[in-house]
Amino acid sequence: MMLLSQVLIMALAETGGMLPRPEHGLDFDTPAMRWDEAMPLGNGLLGALVWGNGNPLRISLDRTDLWDLRPVEEFETEDYDWGVMQAWEREGRYDDLKRLYDDPYH
Repeated sequence: MMLLSQVLIMALAETGGMLPRPEHGLDFDTPAMRWDEAMPLGNGLLGALVWGNGNPLRISLDRTDLWDLRPVEEFETEDYDWGVMQAWEREGRYDDLKRLYDDPYH
């Protein structure tokens, strides 16, 4: 019985080493305002990007084995085309680009 008690005490003492150390924390001085500055979270199968100032706070989720192939009405227009995207960028039509390519995701 004494041996079992010692083994349990040693096992419990060792689990403290499994907690993340403070130097591995994610600390941001300012909120990430764009998706490419977002805080990445995940486990290899499920991932998330978290960004925004809280009004709104945006979270993009993705899974390695999940793809949504349902048609999206906003993408069924003639404007949804790589050539149109390039032309609008050259012409400085950024509001149109945002409306067509970014707004459907929010």
